[in-house]
Amino acid sequence: MDHPLSIDALLNACLQGNPLAWETLVRQYQNRVYSTCYLYLRNAHDAEELAQDTFVQVYRNLPKYGGSGEEFYPWLITIARNGCIDRVRYNKARLPQHQSSDDEEPVESEDQTMAPDRALSAAHDQAIIYQALQQSDAQTRDLIVLKEIQGFALEEVATILGIPVGTVKSKCHRAKLALARIIRRANPLYGVENSND
Repeated sequence: MDHPLSIDALLNACLQGNPLAWETLVRQYQNRVYSTCYLYLRNAHDAEELAQDTFVQVYRNLPKYGGSGEEFYPWLITIARNGCIDRVRYNKARLPQHQSSDDEEPVESEDQTMAPDRALSAAHDQAIIYQALQQSDAQTRDLIVLKEIQGFALEEVATILGIPVGTVKSKCHRAKLALARIIRRANPLYGVENSND
Protein backbone atom coordinates (compact mmCIF):
# COMPACT_ATOMS: atom_id res chain seq x y z
CA MET A 1 0.00 0.00 0.00
CA ASP A 2 1.59 3.27 -1.18
CA HIS A 3 -0.17 5.67 1.18
CA PRO A 4 -0.81 4.96 4.85
CA LEU A 5 -4.48 4.22 5.44
CA SER A 6 -6.51 5.30 8.43
CA ILE A 7 -7.30 2.47 10.81
CA ASP A 8 -10.95 2.59 9.66
CA ALA A 9 -9.91 2.21 6.01
CA LEU A 10 -7.47 -0.54 6.96
CA LEU A 11 -10.16 -2.47 8.82
CA ASN A 12 -12.54 -2.10 5.87
CA ALA A 13 -9.88 -3.41 3.49
CA CYS A 14 -9.26 -6.37 5.83
CA LEU A 15 -12.98 -7.14 5.92
CA GLN A 16 -13.00 -7.19 2.12
CA GLY A 17 -10.28 -9.83 2.16
CA ASN A 18 -7.31 -7.70 1.16
CA PRO A 19 -4.23 -9.70 2.32
CA LEU A 20 -1.94 -6.67 2.09
CA ALA A 21 -4.24 -4.74 4.42
CA TRP A 22 -4.16 -7.60 6.93
CA GLU A 23 -0.35 -7.73 6.75
CA THR A 24 -0.21 -3.96 7.32
CA LEU A 25 -2.56 -4.20 10.28
CA VAL A 26 -0.49 -6.95 11.90
CA ARG A 27 2.77 -5.09 11.28
CA GLN A 28 1.30 -1.92 12.78
CA TYR A 29 0.31 -3.58 16.06
CA GLN A 30 2.48 -6.69 16.49
CA ASN A 31 5.18 -5.07 18.66
CA ARG A 32 2.64 -3.54 21.05
CA VAL A 33 0.71 -6.80 21.32
CA TYR A 34 3.91 -8.77 21.95
CA SER A 35 5.01 -6.20 24.53
CA THR A 36 1.69 -6.49 26.37
CA CYS A 37 1.84 -10.29 26.35
CA TYR A 38 5.41 -10.22 27.63
CA LEU A 39 4.48 -7.90 30.50
CA TYR A 40 1.85 -10.42 31.62
CA LEU A 41 3.75 -13.64 30.94
CA ARG A 42 7.45 -12.68 31.37
CA ASN A 43 8.39 -15.38 28.91
CA ALA A 44 9.48 -14.53 25.37
CA HIS A 45 8.28 -17.80 23.81
CA ASP A 46 4.84 -17.65 25.47
CA ALA A 47 4.50 -13.96 24.61
CA GLU A 48 5.28 -14.62 20.96
CA GLU A 49 2.82 -17.51 20.85
CA LEU A 50 0.09 -15.46 22.56
CA ALA A 51 0.67 -12.52 20.23
CA GLN A 52 0.17 -14.82 17.24
CA ASP A 53 -2.95 -16.31 18.86
CA THR A 54 -4.27 -12.80 19.43
CA PHE A 55 -4.08 -11.99 15.72
CA VAL A 56 -5.72 -15.31 14.84
CA GLN A 57 -8.61 -14.37 17.17
CA VAL A 58 -8.81 -10.90 15.63
CA TYR A 59 -8.87 -12.37 12.11
CA ARG A 60 -11.70 -14.75 13.06
CA ASN A 61 -13.73 -12.13 14.92
CA LEU A 62 -13.15 -9.08 12.73
CA PRO A 63 -16.42 -9.59 10.79
CA LYS A 64 -18.28 -9.38 14.13
CA TYR A 65 -16.31 -6.36 15.34
CA GLY A 66 -18.70 -3.44 15.43
CA GLY A 67 -16.44 -0.75 16.82
CA SER A 68 -14.73 2.17 15.17
CA GLY A 69 -11.09 2.36 14.25
CA GLU A 70 -10.52 4.39 17.40
CA GLU A 71 -11.80 1.49 19.51
CA PHE A 72 -9.78 -1.14 17.67
CA TYR A 73 -6.56 -1.02 19.72
CA PRO A 74 -8.32 -1.37 23.10
CA TRP A 75 -10.32 -4.30 21.62
CA LEU A 76 -7.10 -5.89 20.35
CA ILE A 77 -5.39 -5.52 23.75
CA THR A 78 -8.47 -6.94 25.50
CA ILE A 79 -8.09 -10.09 23.40
CA ALA A 80 -4.35 -10.26 24.17
CA ARG A 81 -4.90 -9.70 27.90
CA ASN A 82 -7.63 -12.34 28.13
CA GLY A 83 -5.39 -14.82 26.32
CA CYS A 84 -2.55 -14.09 28.74
CA ILE A 85 -4.78 -14.56 31.77
CA ASP A 86 -5.98 -17.91 30.38
CA ARG A 87 -2.36 -18.97 29.71
CA VAL A 88 -1.27 -18.03 33.26
CA ARG A 89 -4.17 -20.05 34.73
CA TYR A 90 -3.36 -22.98 32.48
CA ASN A 91 0.32 -22.90 33.40
CA LYS A 92 -0.46 -22.71 37.12
CA ALA A 93 -2.82 -25.68 36.91
CA ARG A 94 -0.50 -27.74 34.74
CA LEU A 95 3.00 -27.04 35.98
CA PRO A 96 4.66 -26.68 39.37
CA GLN A 97 6.16 -23.28 40.04
CA HIS A 98 9.43 -23.20 38.14
CA GLN A 99 12.34 -20.84 38.02
CA SER A 100 11.75 -17.19 37.43
CA SER A 101 12.30 -15.89 33.94
CA ASP A 102 14.22 -12.84 35.17
CA ASP A 103 17.14 -13.74 32.93
CA GLU A 104 15.11 -13.17 29.77
CA GLU A 105 15.63 -10.19 27.55
CA PRO A 106 13.60 -7.00 28.13
CA VAL A 107 10.43 -6.43 26.13
CA GLU A 108 11.88 -3.78 23.90
CA SER A 109 15.53 -3.37 23.02
CA GLU A 110 17.19 -0.24 24.32
CA ASP A 111 17.96 2.66 22.02
CA GLN A 112 21.25 1.81 20.31
CA THR A 113 22.43 5.43 20.68
CA MET A 114 22.08 5.32 24.48
CA ALA A 115 25.37 5.36 26.44
CA PRO A 116 26.24 1.88 27.76
CA ASP A 117 25.99 2.90 31.44
CA ARG A 118 22.55 4.48 30.88
CA ALA A 119 21.37 1.47 28.86
CA LEU A 120 22.50 -0.86 31.67
CA SER A 121 20.74 1.28 34.27
CA ALA A 122 17.53 1.39 32.19
CA ALA A 123 17.61 -2.40 31.71
CA HIS A 124 18.15 -2.84 35.46
CA ASP A 125 15.20 -0.55 36.26
CA GLN A 126 13.04 -2.40 33.75
CA ALA A 127 13.90 -5.77 35.32
CA ILE A 128 13.02 -4.46 38.81
CA ILE A 129 9.64 -3.22 37.58
CA TYR A 130 8.91 -6.53 35.80
CA GLN A 131 9.74 -8.49 38.96
CA ALA A 132 7.48 -6.24 41.02
CA LEU A 133 4.65 -6.63 38.49
CA GLN A 134 4.88 -10.42 38.84
CA GLN A 135 4.53 -10.11 42.62
CA SER A 136 1.62 -7.68 42.48
CA ASP A 137 -2.06 -8.62 42.48
CA ALA A 138 -3.87 -8.93 39.16
CA GLN A 139 -5.66 -5.58 39.38
CA THR A 140 -2.47 -3.65 40.18
CA ARG A 141 -0.71 -5.39 37.27
CA ASP A 142 -3.59 -4.60 34.89
CA LEU A 143 -3.66 -0.92 35.83
CA ILE A 144 0.12 -0.45 35.67
CA VAL A 145 0.51 -2.33 32.38
CA LEU A 146 -2.40 -0.65 30.63
CA LYS A 147 -2.27 2.90 32.02
CA GLU A 148 1.36 3.53 32.92
CA ILE A 149 3.30 1.29 30.53
CA GLN A 150 1.04 1.04 27.47
CA GLY A 151 -0.27 4.59 27.92
CA PHE A 152 -3.99 3.96 27.49
CA ALA A 153 -6.38 6.75 28.49
CA LEU A 154 -8.55 6.17 31.57
CA GLU A 155 -11.60 5.55 29.36
CA GLU A 156 -9.72 2.93 27.34
CA VAL A 157 -8.49 1.15 30.47
CA ALA A 158 -12.07 1.13 31.75
CA THR A 159 -13.25 -0.43 28.47
CA ILE A 160 -10.53 -3.10 28.47
CA LEU A 161 -11.12 -4.06 32.12
CA GLY A 162 -14.89 -3.67 31.99
CA ILE A 163 -15.05 -1.33 35.01
CA PRO A 164 -16.25 2.29 35.43
CA VAL A 165 -13.87 5.14 34.59
CA GLY A 166 -14.19 6.50 38.13
CA THR A 167 -13.00 3.17 39.52
CA VAL A 168 -9.98 3.21 37.20
CA LYS A 169 -9.16 6.77 38.25
CA SER A 170 -9.35 6.02 41.97
CA LYS A 171 -7.43 2.76 41.74
CA CYS A 172 -4.58 3.91 39.45
CA HIS A 173 -2.92 5.94 42.20
CA ARG A 174 -3.28 3.06 44.67
CA ALA A 175 -1.82 0.66 42.10
CA LYS A 176 1.27 2.86 41.70
CA LEU A 177 1.71 3.03 45.48
CA ALA A 178 1.29 -0.76 45.78
CA LEU A 179 3.91 -1.35 43.07
CA ALA A 180 6.28 1.13 44.74
CA ARG A 181 5.92 -0.72 48.07
CA ILE A 182 6.77 -4.05 46.39
CA ILE A 183 9.80 -2.48 44.70
CA ARG A 184 11.02 -0.88 47.95
CA ARG A 185 10.61 -4.13 49.89
CA ALA A 186 12.71 -6.03 47.36
CA ASN A 187 15.16 -3.18 46.62
CA PRO A 188 15.36 -0.79 49.60
CA LEU A 189 17.94 1.41 47.86
CA TYR A 190 16.03 1.65 44.57
CA GLY A 191 15.85 5.30 43.54
CA VAL A 192 18.10 6.41 46.39
CA GLU A 193 21.32 5.90 44.43
CA ASN A 194 20.02 8.15 41.65
CA SER A 195 18.72 10.91 43.92
CA ASN A 196 22.17 12.49 44.36
CA ASP A 197 22.85 12.74 40.61
